[in-house]
Order: sequence, then structure tokens, then C-alpha cells
Amino acid sequence: MRSYEKVLPAAVFASDIAQIRLFLRHLWATDGNISWKRALGRKPAAAIYYATTSETLARQIQHLLLRLGIVGVLRTVPQKKADKTYRPNHQVHIQNCLQQLRFCELVGSHGTRGENIAQIKNALHAITPNPNNDIIPKEVWRHWITPEKIAAGMSWREFSAQIDTAYCGSTLFKSGLSRLRMQRAAHALHSPLLGALAFSDIYWDEILSITPLGTEEVFDAEVPGMHNFIANDFIVHNSIEQDSDVVMFIYRETSNDQNSGRSNIAEILIEKHRNGPTGKIELAFHQESATFRSLAKNYEEPL
Repeated sequence: MRSYEKVLPAAVFASDIAQIRLFLRHLWATDGNISWKRALGRKPAAAIYYATTSETLARQIQHLLLRLGIVGVLRTVPQKKADKTYRPNHQVHIQNCLQQLRFCELVGSHGTRGENIAQIKNALHAITPNPNNDIIPKEVWRHWITPEKIAAGMSWREFSAQIDTAYCGSTLFKSGLSRLRMQRAAHALHSPLLGALAFSDIYWDEILSITPLGTEEVFDAEVPGMHNFIANDFIVHNSIEQDSDVVMFIYRETSNDQNSGRSNIAEILIEKHRNGPTGKIELAFHQESATFRSLAKNYEEPL
């Protein structure tokens, strides 16, 4: 197998957290990097990344890191020397001091490459974190914080003072919140709801582009609870409800159950109606013409 064709075996992704940590620790000893990064006028920091010519392998490592709560940034670096162009290098970078600390504590590296982990951890602890990623979207002000503030009987001026922010009127609502600010908001309003959001394991990021891959066969999936599931590290859900004026579902007992006596009856469930009531309507389903008809005996024409 050539270097750009390398992939991880499927069994790795079925491993538990301890096994993933051990695997990545030894993998980093091959083509990983843990070194010092020094810039003029700044405190010493760390350069932590894994490099490979296999994009698939890079994305798989990125996924495994996320299993540990470590967010890796994928970069593609063109390779060109003199007049020759080589295959690009795909690098999974661990950035900002909080993510790097988590990597050093959970993964590190086997062998000599990991010998400077202790010194790097000391340097990272000396850095005051100021992350500009994982920002909770600004919509949280209207949907979550405002109701909690009203319930607490607090004014916006009082709230701003509580979260150590200068009162700025409606300007406050134009930006998202960092985890730290959301923690302060939860504390100020004594809100378990905001606290759960502040300490959740969801990573918030902005979608910059969507690239169509063509038409594929898909299948419905049912998940109990909030009806969300993870697909390729993304939280996937059906968002049709929030944009629709009317949401209706059709339910009909399986045609194989001939003893039920209702196999030709369809229930039209109106679950959302912005301008009217919700409820249930029963119609007769005419299978030959794929139409619905009224259950009234004197009604002959399909609807």
C-alpha cells in the first residue's frame, strides 16, 4: 500500500476510549509532531500535528481525536520543490492551549517524541486562554437567555453587571457567546438550563460551504429522545418543522394486517398549524388510484 492510500482498519473505530488513547499515542510516534513554537514577543507555545499524504487517514485521525473531545483542524499543504509538484500533505493540527493541554494529558506520544510533554504542559498552563472558536450562536440570547432573565426578574443593565460586561443595549445581542461568558450568564441567572449549554460536549462551528456529491439512496433512522443522531461527527436532525406553516403526517396500518379492518383507512395527523388548530382526520385510501376519499358513505369522488 502506498503512503497516500493508508487508512485505519474498521476495528479501530469500535475501540473504547482507553484503546483509542493508546493507539493515537503510538501513532503520533510515527508521523506526528510535538515541538516548541516560539514567536517574538509571545510566550512559548506548542506545535502539535500529524502529517500524512493520505487525506482519508487524516480525516480518520481527526475523528478519533474528537472521540476524546479534542478538536483537530485539517490543513492541506501543497508540496512543490523546484519545478516538481508532489502529492499534498494533509495535516491534523491541535490548536489553542486548551485543546493542546487535553491532547498532552490524554494522548501525548510514545518514545522520544513525547519526552518534552511535561515542559509543554507547564508552558501551556501559563497561557491565559482566549478562544475565538466554539462560540454559541447569537440566537441563544432571544431563545434561551431572555426567558431566563425575565423569570429571574432582572434588567439587562443588572444582567450585564453580573456577567462583567459593560451595558451596551441591543449591541449585546449581535454576537455569540463563549463558553466562559455562558457560564457567567448561567451563574448570574441561577439557570441550570444555561449551565447545561455552557458545559455541553457540543462543539459549535460555522458551515462555510456545502459541496454536492450527487444523489444517493437514503434511509429513515429513528432515535429515541430528541431524535438526533451523529453522522460523520455532525449532529443530524430534520429541520422541516421549524420552517413550515403546516406539518402533516400520514399514518396507515400495514396492508398485510388484513384482520385489523383499517388497512384502507389513513389518518392525516395535523401536528403543526400556525394559523389554525391541530388534530386528526381519517380518510379512506384508494390504493388502485393512490387517492384519498372521504369516509362518508355518500361520497363517491376522490378528493
